[in-house]
Amino acid sequence: MTTTTTNTTRNWALAAGLAGLAADVLLVLFFAIDQPWRPGPHGTGWLGPANDVVFAAQCAALIPVALALRRGAVLGVPAMAAIVVLQLLLLTGVLPFAVQVYFVTAGIAIVMGWLLVVSTRVGLPRPAARLGTVLAVTWFAGLVLVLASLPMSGAARWVLLGPGLVVGLVGFLGFGAWPLCLVKPSEEER
Repeated sequence: MTTTTTNTTRNWALAAGLAGLAADVLLVLFFAIDQPWRPGPHGTGWLGPANDVVFAAQCAALIPVALALRRGAVLGVPAMAAIVVLQLLLLTGVLPFAVQVYFVTAGIAIVMGWLLVVSTRVGLPRPAARLGTVLAVTWFAGLVLVLASLPMSGAARWVLLGPGLVVGLVGFLGFGAWPLCLVKPSEEER
């Protein structure tokens, strides 16, 4: 890549990372403060839609990064674009959350697969490659635990569901910050 392309990619990675961090904070606040499972309005319902907007911005900013990294772009870019569209359909009321969440989760799974491919096969800076691999594997481990819990009931379900949600959330929240690992200039550029 040329220096201009590299700088442009870094700028997109910075935008994606900052949006990811903001989306992470909004998501945590949404569940910690708004507690959407409680009935009735709570006065902080704006946190969920704000997270949706910022998460869409994060995925949109990742598209040029994925294109610049090339490997897996054919997989990652359509999933990132689909997440942006699905978030906008949710925000405009075209798709209800109960429908949209399944498609977005599938999109996130594809993006995490892209992250794993990019982290193991592209000449990324070592910290970005290691972190990307750990985050993708962590997210998928959480997903496996959550899916394994679905046929169970009662307390037995929570034995897998609880750890699955925590592990998956760690992978997902870490992914928000991951693009910031791409911002640091390489050794030959210093």
